Amino acid sequence: MAATPLDYQRQVNAGGVFIEQLDDGGVEVIIATKRRQFSRLFSNTGRALSSLSADIIGLVLAFVVFPFYLTALALLASSKPRGIIRIDRNEVLIEERLDDGFGWSASSFTRPRKDVTEFRANRFVASLYFRIAGSENFDVLCDLDEETITQVSAAINDALRRLREEDPAA
Repeated sequence: MAATPLDYQRQVNAGGVFIEQLDDGGVEVIIATKRRQFSRLFSNTGRALSSLSADIIGLVLAFVVFPFYLTALALLASSKPRGIIRIDRNEVLIEERLDDGFGWSASSFTRPRKDVTEFRANRFVASLYFRIAGSENFDVLCDLDEETITQVSAAINDALRRLREEDPAA
């Protein structure tokens, strides 16, 4: 017999995406960081080393500097999420941090939910496309894998559809 999730548990997938339905019909999506995943660092470092020329000084320098970089990352990198998207009856809140640094600074903004025209997976780049008609449009949470973008986009669009059906005037 399969275990049934409790009402207060968050839905989690293997990619580190937490989706929680809010009481007002909205949704909160939290995308976990990959900042401290050392397997990711080793693959990036391998690519960097392969692009180095046969310069012995460059190779020695890379092997001397890399352990210090790993130590600094382990000690100083933030464990805060890569992104948080919260859509409720009144507003849309987006907070995102980059995974390619220490993750100390976040960019965040809020907009009234009724002003949001479109919030979907971008067809051309691995990101979420956010549009407010006549005002602004931009990409958020760039460089996530396609599966994560699709999952987050589906959760967001379901919540926006539910909230629009409940309050058609908005």
